[in-house]
Amino acid sequence: MKKKGILIGEFRLLHDLHKEVFMQSAGCVEVIHIGVINYKGIKRYSNIRELSITISKILNDIGIEFYIHEIKEELTNDELESYFINKLKIEDYSEWTLFTDESKRKFKKIKNEMLELFSNKEITVANIEKNIYESKHIAKEFMRYVNKKIVISGTESCGKTVMTKKVSSFLNTSFSEEYGRYHGRKFLGGNDSCFTPKEFVHIAMQQILQDKKVNMYSRLFLLVDTDMVVTLNFLNKYRDEYIKNNNWSDDLEEEYIKAKDTLETLIENHDQDLTILLKPNVKFVEDGIRWHDRGFEEREKEFNELKKLYDKFNIKYVVVDKKSYNERFKEVIKHIKNNF
Repeated sequence: MKKKGILIGEFRLLHDLHKEVFMQSAGCVEVIHIGVINYKGIKRYSNIRELSITISKILNDIGIEFYIHEIKEELTNDELESYFINKLKIEDYSEWTLFTDESKRKFKKIKNEMLELFSNKEITVANIEKNIYESKHIAKEFMRYVNKKIVISGTESCGKTVMTKKVSSFLNTSFSEEYGRYHGRKFLGGNDSCFTPKEFVHIAMQQILQDKKVNMYSRLFLLVDTDMVVTLNFLNKYRDEYIKNNNWSDDLEEEYIKAKDTLETLIENHDQDLTILLKPNVKFVEDGIRWHDRGFEEREKEFNELKKLYDKFNIKYVVVDKKSYNERFKEVIKHIKNNF
């Protein structure tokens, strides 16, 4: 006869106290059933699927058999008990225990066990929400759903890569580098002529995967160097250069249209929380894979084309136009603090 337990909560945002409840409950039974209360109007920091993934990660690490149930209606204690009795076909109540750290949560037929917790009982979602960006108690497994994605964007040689690294270091978090730069150097030898339209789709997909991977190890903020809009802008730029040099063909045009449609679909599903656009009014720095500097007027034109793309997809952005690198850094930090 397996000992079985029940845990019930909203779990709007997983924190250290939740993890201890999971751990202590799992130490008392062989099977645990998690009831996630999710009736309309509850403010969540993740959807139920994402929450289930996080709870599964925690309980798999503990090593216990578990099941997660979504409860979509607001129920009284008696109704909750009936829900589990009917759903799990409970007949022998002696096999079951309701674990709780709240005195208000009690069942009548199933045994109740109040957990004695080591964690500070002041760790609550309500308290964390008072200053979420100062909290040290959000469960590390859940952090990726709380993190805000900040994109540092711009045209060539505007300082976005260095800025991304500096800001991420200042905020004590991680950053995702521009995958296109890595791809060009690693696989194409930094040779512009090797790029084809479908190459940009590959770069975009790899950037998305890389961002998600880095986000798993970030804390409160994820800094990203460029985004899909920049990738689309470069695709358009390459097309213009190829046409100007008479290197374009009908096959490349067909490939371009497919690539453009794919990138636009990705952009329409963007997930960035803040976009900071750096104006290219600083000295051009040659790094071996850029086009030669064509002067500020040309760079200004490309910058305006990039802004048009952001406007087209209704992505809000702030422009940083300071000429001093240190003043740029301070302005970026001010924008982040003002938004979060």
